[in-house]
Amino acid sequence: MPIYNFLLTIAMILSLPFWLAGVLWSEKRRKTFLYRLGIRFPKPFDRNRFKTEESIWVHALSVGEVLSALPLARHLKQRYPDRPVVFSASTLSGFEIASREMAEDVDGVVYFPYDHPWCIRRVFSFLRPAVVCIVETDIWPNFLRFARKRHIPVIWANARVSEDSLKGYMRFSWLFGRLFRQFTWICPQSETDRSRVLAVGADPQHVAVLGNFKFDQLAPPPDEHFQKFKRILVPGAEQKLFIAGSTHEGEEQIVLAAFLEARETVSGLRLILAPRHPKRAKALMQLVQERQCSTERLSRMLQTGVDPPDVIVVDGMGALRGLYALSDVAFVGGSLVNAGGHNPLEPATFRLPVLFGPDMTDFGEISELLLQQHAAIVVHDAAEMAAAIRDLLADPQVAKDMGERAYGVLRAHRGAIQKTADLIGRCLQPPVMNPSAEAHAPEIHSQS
Repeated sequence: MPIYNFLLTIAMILSLPFWLAGVLWSEKRRKTFLYRLGIRFPKPFDRNRFKTEESIWVHALSVGEVLSALPLARHLKQRYPDRPVVFSASTLSGFEIASREMAEDVDGVVYFPYDHPWCIRRVFSFLRPAVVCIVETDIWPNFLRFARKRHIPVIWANARVSEDSLKGYMRFSWLFGRLFRQFTWICPQSETDRSRVLAVGADPQHVAVLGNFKFDQLAPPPDEHFQKFKRILVPGAEQKLFIAGSTHEGEEQIVLAAFLEARETVSGLRLILAPRHPKRAKALMQLVQERQCSTERLSRMLQTGVDPPDVIVVDGMGALRGLYALSDVAFVGGSLVNAGGHNPLEPATFRLPVLFGPDMTDFGEISELLLQQHAAIVVHDAAEMAAAIRDLLADPQVAKDMGERAYGVLRAHRGAIQKTADLIGRCLQPPVMNPSAEAHAPEIHSQS
């Protein structure tokens, strides 16, 4: 650890000009820099709330992890109403999503500190955590060391180790094995993930498979934004909406070709194109216009109330789930290119029939469960996608049954949030001092 901090400090000094340039020229770094240093805290943030009681700290890296972790934070606040619950994210987009979704549900939303002892010490001194729960990923040596020295339990929840991540960890197994053993508990999503964390060097006595948070997603209740989407995007019962969510560069051409082909036989079909990175919206609108289709940004439609065009391009964060709720068929992006796919349970939450491409390696277990239950269809190209859209929209009962099966897969595998909250509750209890008391300690139930 002294070597790590020495190298970290040297690297920070040498890269200082680049850091300063990045802070000045990058909006994301400029907005997050002082907060991640621990110099400032977002407003509103009541530090006094954390002086009277030690907090429960839930952390998620960015947007995807944040969405997985939100139900856990809400559950913990309901379970421990008198104890402060704080939520942190590392990225600007993740922080913005958490702030918008969690403002009324937790006692504070903050940025995760940089992995420097000075930054970590400041944030810990304000938050005074009794336990820290890191969701999915974001492993930092100083953070783990600082918590361990102060006997603060740290749980790595909903842990997932992809094949690519495993290769990187094994390349430096002497380092990551040590880091993995710093966790009080590691809770992998599946037995495959469990075998991978053990291969890196985790202590098997502190590894418990508790399931995947993504199965605990619930459809959010209709809110003001949803009602506005509905008024603008679904003006008539004859309209059909095909949504392509979290698409990557190279996929939109395929989606557009499939949409145009399907529209020849599906009257009133419209496309919602939601790129993984909303900044690509302008380029996608140009791509759509080249295909002689009318198009508009979602943000402008919400402002002006203009009639829906052929293709609606999503140009902001946080809208995807509400748009899934209004759609008839969903394609999950990142799967027709080598990106590992995205979460197919998001549309399944709304009982939608789900399409995805052949590369779902990041969601292999989930996609396989959906396919086994005939709740999803794999498409390899525009022709197969168009055929699937046509078939599903031509027979509403088939589409409905497929969506219900997808929702059934989600319901059958729920429970990871509850099990993780039970484990956090166990870590909050004082150490057992005698054998008779230990018999009453909460059990941790693993999935087999």
